[in-house]
Amino acid sequence: MLLPKARVLIGHGEPARAAELLSDVAEAASRGGQPDLYGWASTLRGRALLDHGRLQDGLRCLDEAMVAVIDGEVSPRTRTMLYCAAIATCHQAREVGRVREWTRAMAAWLDSSPFLGGAYYGNCRIYRSRLMCLLGDWSDAVNEVRVVCEDLDGDFGQLVCGHAYYQLAEMHRLLGNPEAEHAYRRAAELGEPTQPGLALLRLSQGEVDAAVTGIRRALAEGRGNLQRLDLLPAAVTILLAAHDLDAARELAAELEQLARVYDTETVAADVASSRGAVLLAEGDPARGASASAAGFTLLGQVRRGVPGCHRSGAHRSSVPGAGRRGWRGAGERIGEGSVRARRSESRSAAS
Repeated sequence: MLLPKARVLIGHGEPARAAELLSDVAEAASRGGQPDLYGWASTLRGRALLDHGRLQDGLRCLDEAMVAVIDGEVSPRTRTMLYCAAIATCHQAREVGRVREWTRAMAAWLDSSPFLGGAYYGNCRIYRSRLMCLLGDWSDAVNEVRVVCEDLDGDFGQLVCGHAYYQLAEMHRLLGNPEAEHAYRRAAELGEPTQPGLALLRLSQGEVDAAVTGIRRALAEGRGNLQRLDLLPAAVTILLAAHDLDAARELAAELEQLARVYDTETVAADVASSRGAVLLAEGDPARGASASAAGFTLLGQVRRGVPGCHRSGAHRSSVPGAGRRGWRGAGERIGEGSVRARRSESRSAAS
C-alpha cells in the first residue's frame, strides 16, 4: 500500500514526503530480498527527488533501478514497467543522455522479445518512438507509435493508448500533417493531457487566443517542476505571439531558475531559445540573435549525442543499428557500461 500512497503524494505536489516514504520502502525491500519492490521504490523515489529539485540524487536512484532491470534481476513484467517509468521520468527532466543509454542497454532484450501488444509493451514502444525522433527517423517513429494506437484503441490500456495518441499528434504537428487534430482529440478523449502540443497547434493555425487560453490553463493546473519544464518553453513562444511581453519575460525567467537545478543540455537549449525570443521582442536583435544561436548550438549537441542525428531527417539506412527491430551493437554495450560505471561511482562516494 505504500507505493500507491507515494504516487498520490507525488501527484499532489508533495515529492519530499514521497521520497522519504520510498526510501523506507527501498531499504525494507533490500533487506527482505524483494528485487521487484526495490526496483519500483528506487524508480519512484528517483521521480520524487527529481520533482523536488534534487537532480543528481534522483538520477542516482534511477541508475540503481536500471542496473537491476538491465541485469535481469527483476521479473519480466516488472522489467518492462520499470524501464518505461525510468525513461518517462528522464524525458520529463530533459535528461536525454540517459534515455539514449538505457534504450541502447535494453536493446538486446527488446529485440529478442516476441512481438507483443498490450499496455506494458506499448509503453516501451512509445518511448522507442521518441528516441527514433531524436535519431531523425521520423517515418519509423510515426509507424511505431501508430501501431500502439491501433493495438490499444477500444481495448484495455486506455491510459497508455492516450499517451500514444499524444505522441502521434506531436509528430504529426511537427511534420505539418493535418492528422494532428484527430490525434490530439483522441488523446483527450482517453484522458491524456494535450498541452503544450495542442496550444502550439492552435498557434500554427493562427488561433492565437485559443493557444493562449490553452497554455494558461495548463500552467494554472500543472503541478511540480517537471511539468513546468514541459510547459514553459511553449508558453513563452505563445505569449510572445500574443504580444504579452511582460508575461513571456516572467515565464522565461522562471525557466532560467529551473535550469539552475535541471542543468541538462536540453533545458539549457530551451532557456537560450526563450531568452533569445524575449530579447528580440524587446528590440535587442544583437543579443537576441546571439542567445537564439546558442540555443540551436546546444540542441545540436544533444542530437549529436545520437549517431546520425547531426542530419535532420536521417534515414534509417544511414544510421547503423537504428530501426524498430535493430538496436543492438556498440551503442548497447556503451549504454550498459555507462549505467554500471555511474552506480559504482555513486557507491564508492557513499562508502
